[in-house]
Amino acid sequence: MSMRCRLRDCIPLTWSAGRQCIMSLYLDGVRLPSDQLDLIHLDDLAGVEVYKRGFDVPVEFQSRFGNECGAALMWSRS
Repeated sequence: MSMRCRLRDCIPLTWSAGRQCIMSLYLDGVRLPSDQLDLIHLDDLAGVEVYKRGFDVPVEFQSRFGNECGAALMWSRS
């Protein structure tokens, strides 16, 4: 996993089928736009799960558009 940042926005990237693509983001089970990662404060998180490949993403977090790029699942403390 890597990050690409432009101005204030950062997005999580991974590789799939030889190309770089954007990972899905979830906070407490709710999908977030990938450019919202910079709004998450690490001190507010209880845990993070990173799935680099789409077939590793738990079924309940696989979207109908597919998750070939993987996903980052974040869980807040509250």
